[in-house]
Formats: sequence, structure tokens, C-alpha cells
Amino acid sequence: MKSLKYILAIIVSTVLFSACEDDHRYLGSPYVKFGSYANVFYVEPDIVATFDIDVQLVGAPIDKDVVLQVNVLSDLSNARAGTDYSMPSTVTIQAGKNVGTLTVTGYYDGLKDGTQDIRTLVLELVGTNGVPSLKTPISASNNLGVNTCTLTLRGLCPYVPEDFEGTYEVYEQSGYETDPYDLYDVDVTLLSASNGIGTYEVMGLWGYTIPVTFEIDGRDPFNIKVNIPKQAYDTHAVYGQMWFEQRSEGTASACDLIINTNYKIYVDAGYFDQVIWSIWTKK
Repeated sequence: MKSLKYILAIIVSTVLFSACEDDHRYLGSPYVKFGSYANVFYVEPDIVATFDIDVQLVGAPIDKDVVLQVNVLSDLSNARAGTDYSMPSTVTIQAGKNVGTLTVTGYYDGLKDGTQDIRTLVLELVGTNGVPSLKTPISASNNLGVNTCTLTLRGLCPYVPEDFEGTYEVYEQSGYETDPYDLYDVDVTLLSASNGIGTYEVMGLWGYTIPVTFEIDGRDPFNIKVNIPKQAYDTHAVYGQMWFEQRSEGTASACDLIINTNYKIYVDAGYFDQVIWSIWTKK
């Protein structure tokens, strides 16, 4: 019985291998495609930022350079050449190699026009004589071919503690309500800052004129964190001491000056409310 299973496994493997080979012959070889199809490119102030995208030659290497054209799909892109980015119009896979590199340069100043700090650049790799580009869809949900690459350029703003001071409009929704609460304002004041961590006081959350302290940890500009420690809040006439505490770690955007967090107000005997979404947008 074991030998029969072994034979069947060999037969199945042979069929699958043959099917792959047939598919490969149908697609044509060699051919070219991008090595990745979606990337995020962070651009920082005062830094010459470049992003490398691999271009692959699938099949046996060729004994001469393969020079490929790269087009920008303008109907799918809003990144501006010369303002948000620059790049060559061709990419070369050197003779005897299977990989070439397309280098895109991003410009922070171009990305920071008002509140718009995200730009999209969709690139198309064009095959050359005898070396076509593979246009198989990336996935069932993405009809673009694997000869395309979508690059999202994002201005990476540094964390400046003082920038987060001010008045914020708050959007909130509770776990107990179907509709969100009415928008309201809170005031945020910086208490101290050291080594990339700022401690703040927010006044007016949930309509109370009781200060709540929280921290913004901006040491990693790619992942700015917000933490609200457990702290005493109001005192309820019946239930006694009320507590204020975050439900989970929040995030902040130094570009948009938006704080995303959530919290709960409770007593030792139970909850008054749990806010699932608390989004503060600086005015």
C-alpha cells in the first residue's frame, strides 16, 4: 500500500510539473515583470529619499542588456513628476542577470501642499522585442497586471510635541449606541516632553471638565503611539470612585495632527461607557 501511494505521488507530481511547464511555455519565456506590485514610500524632510523597485527577467538570462521602458499610468496616478518624484523612463537588466533596479526619488516639499501628503504613482513595465512583459492580473481583486507596480508616496512628518497642543474636534462612538455622539471640542495642553515622548493633558473628554493625562510616543515616526494610563476620574454619588483608562493602544499622525484612541469610564462594580472610536482632529 505504501508503494502504491508513492507511485501515485510521483504521477501527481509529474502531471503538476508538466502543467506548470505547459503554462510557462504558453506565457512565453523569457518575460519581464515587477518584483513587487504595491509599496509605500515614506519621504522625510531634509533627506534625499530613494526607493528601489526590482524588475525581474523570468527565464534564462540573456547575453545582452535588456532595456525596458517604464510608463506612468496617468489615469491611475496623482503623483506629479518633478514635484513629488523623479525617475528614469527606462530600466536595464544587465546581460547575464535576472534582476534590474528602478530607482524613484521622492520630494518631501512636494508632498506637503496643505493637508495632502499622500500621492499615488502607478507604473507600467513595457516589454521589448523578444522579451514581453507579463500581464497576468495581480490578484482576483486587482485587475492590474504583474507588469504594473503601485507606489504610494507618503510624507513622513517628524513628531514635534508642541504641534499637538490646541483645540480638537472629537468624533466618538460607544459600544452601546448605534449612532455616534454629536461632535464636540476638547483642549490639549503639553505638560512635558523628553526623548521623543510627550505628556499631555486633555480637558473635556466625554463632556467632563476633568483633566485626563496621556502620552504620545513619537520615537518611531513610522509608528507614533498614544497611551492613556489608568487614572482616577470623577466620583459618582452612588457608585463611588470612577476610573478612566484606555481600551487599547492608540495612534497619532504627525502630518495630519489626528489622534486615534479609545477608552472606558468605569467603577469597580461595572462600566458607565466604553468608547470604541475616539478620533481627535486638530482645528
